[in-house]
Amino acid sequence: MDEKQQSSAAAAGKQVQAIIEAAEATAREIEEGARTRAEAIREQAERDAAEHVTRARQMVELLAGGAEQLQAEIDDVVVRVDGLKAAIDAVRVDLRAAEEDVTQSHASAAAPVGPIHPEPEPEPEPEPEPEPEPEPEPDPEPEPAMAAAPVEPSAPETPPDQPDTSGPAAAASKAPEGVRLIALNMALSGTPRDQTARYLRENFQVEEPDALLDEVYAKAGS
Repeated sequence: MDEKQQSSAAAAGKQVQAIIEAAEATAREIEEGARTRAEAIREQAERDAAEHVTRARQMVELLAGGAEQLQAEIDDVVVRVDGLKAAIDAVRVDLRAAEEDVTQSHASAAAPVGPIHPEPEPEPEPEPEPEPEPEPEPDPEPEPAMAAAPVEPSAPETPPDQPDTSGPAAAASKAPEGVRLIALNMALSGTPRDQTARYLRENFQVEEPDALLDEVYAKAGS
């Protein structure tokens, strides 16, 4: 091989070496750039993932706080509903008791009064016996010329403290106190007068209760 060919081969070798070196340098640059970009991408991905995790944690904490508050509100509503239910039940019980009282009151007012055994009246005190009147002194003998006029007996006067036993008031006062109380109770309850009169005749053998009924119905205002 002559000198010219050797120089051409040397020049070609240098060019090839330069190309190889340039290619290696480019490959190193590409590798370094790829590594740099990959590192940047990895770091960005890690930052994004951390932000997502932080936001997710914050969202979970926010939801947990809202759930606790909602649970507290639900518990408060349940307590109020229970209290309201208890109050309604108490009102229902009171209303039912009041209705029963009213019903019993109407029933007792409408029902006729049963026979009441009157208390025995005390025996009347014996009236004091009147003092014996002094014997009249004998009249002087009349003169023969004058005849004694017959003296007509006078009607006995009613003592002032003796009650009048005649008339409606006396008939009403003769009624036993128990019968009078029964008649007054029936009058106050709104029982008709004829029904009260029939009741007194049938149960207490009061033959003429008109005077007593006048008295009790006047007191009852009917």
